[in-house]
Amino acid sequence: MRQWGPSMVKRLKLYPFITLLIFLSSVHSQLALAEETTALHTAKIPVITVVAPDWDGFTSPNGEGLYWDILRAIYEPEGTKLKIATAPWNRAMKMVTKYRTYLAIPGEYRDTEENLIFPRYPLEKEKMVTVTLKSSGYNLTTLESLRGLKVSWRKDYDLLDPDESGIKLDEFRNIADGLRDVMSKKVDALIDEPDEVDSGLQEAGLNKAEFNIIPYSESQYVYLGFHPGIISERLIEIYNRRTEELVKSGEMAKVYGKWDAKMPEVFKDI
Repeated sequence: MRQWGPSMVKRLKLYPFITLLIFLSSVHSQLALAEETTALHTAKIPVITVVAPDWDGFTSPNGEGLYWDILRAIYEPEGTKLKIATAPWNRAMKMVTKYRTYLAIPGEYRDTEENLIFPRYPLEKEKMVTVTLKSSGYNLTTLESLRGLKVSWRKDYDLLDPDESGIKLDEFRNIADGLRDVMSKKVDALIDEPDEVDSGLQEAGLNKAEFNIIPYSESQYVYLGFHPGIISERLIEIYNRRTEELVKSGEMAKVYGKWDAKMPEVFKDI
């Protein structure tokens, strides 16, 4: 039978010690990671970067608008400055979800397929209207009333799933072109925001009196969407807490009032 030499015996004696060192090193790494994670969840975040399209009255490039004022009211008292950028919707979304050059994008639905996480409270309920020719006789206020019709909205809006909603979808890039399609009966109806419709009618030189412009009752809440991560989670914690504080103090009502906007109904439960 082969006998172990002195060097083998020494190595065997060292194995428990080496194993202990490996274990302690692993524990230290885990503790360091936990401390780092805790620090990120408690440290002040100096800036929140948000990118959005140029929505007049909501996210203007000059820093004015309802959404920008809401975010300043939430974050600036916490020592977090708001840094904004302007980009078309699809590009803005990629800057948050794919390239991660910005932390958040406002105006997204919670049921989106984008890789985003959301705070508990919305920014507002999106105001949408349906536009039809008065001569058509349509009175389109619900999803059910749209079934079987050809409906258009802004490209990449994704308001409804055509397969599930039973509509025939058409898209436009410019609201004036979309309204011309309604006028020429290329489509039965158009869905968009009321301010956009008003500006589109003016741009296209169309007579508003020839159209039925009716509030769409199935509008959804829109939120500030963040790309997943520890910093985003921390910013969401602040968003939820500060929203509750601002609603209770009455300061949030002042922000919405400045822009003649209605606060989300869910704020009544705070």
